[in-house]
Amino acid sequence: MIDGRTRCVLACLCAAAVVSGAAAEDTKKKGIDWEAGVVRATGSGAPDLNAPNIAVARLGAERAAKLDAMRNILETLKGVQVTAGSTVGGIMESDSRVKAEIQGIVRNFKIVDTRYYSDGGVEVDVEMKLDGKLTRLLMPPVEKKKVPTGGAKKWTSLIIDARGQEASPVVVPSVVDEKGEEIYGPSVVSDEAVERHGMVAYVGSLEAAKKSERAGEKPLVVKALRAENGRFVITNADASPLKSPENDLSFLAEGRVLVVLN
Repeated sequence: MIDGRTRCVLACLCAAAVVSGAAAEDTKKKGIDWEAGVVRATGSGAPDLNAPNIAVARLGAERAAKLDAMRNILETLKGVQVTAGSTVGGIMESDSRVKAEIQGIVRNFKIVDTRYYSDGGVEVDVEMKLDGKLTRLLMPPVEKKKVPTGGAKKWTSLIIDARGQEASPVVVPSVVDEKGEEIYGPSVVSDEAVERHGMVAYVGSLEAAKKSERAGEKPLVVKALRAENGRFVITNADASPLKSPENDLSFLAEGRVLVVLN
């Protein structure tokens, strides 16, 4: 039997604003938005019908929704491809330090929308930045190599045009020539650059890439020959100037690399 206090809480909750199912569905943009560089998730919370009043019931539902959203962000993040052979979840399982740090990063999510329902339930939409700190944490340990910096400064960035390829974004990509020699990747980009803005920026059009602040005034656009699980292969001819000591390639060490995907 429902007592008077529970009946009162339910009545107050039913009087709250109701969001239509269609409107709520429009706000549930879950998953990874690589272009924006965020992970998005939705969390749900139910009210405690034994709460002494509406305020306490709603507070409990909001708290539960936030915890659910955090769990959902973490689960989404675990499935993200880091390199061709690794995922965030796999790295977390094998490294307890990385696991603890990622769990700490996930707690810093941002609430972008909150919805209150007539049954007392609460939903929150949250997002978390896929920032450079996370990328740096997930990068494999590699020996760094110096890029030529004493030559002519012809370009300010590298844009890999991978449109038409069956390419999926990864956290730690690489650009290689046809022989597999790394032109850009963990061994080239500086740790400071990764911390600042990650390894690459993924964009949806060549025009957007060229207009990006990261690209600068003179981007070098190179067509990807093929894409292989986060490795973007370019022709030996296109790779040649990106290895030449006659060119200033400091933009590679600075992580000024963008990838255009479909």
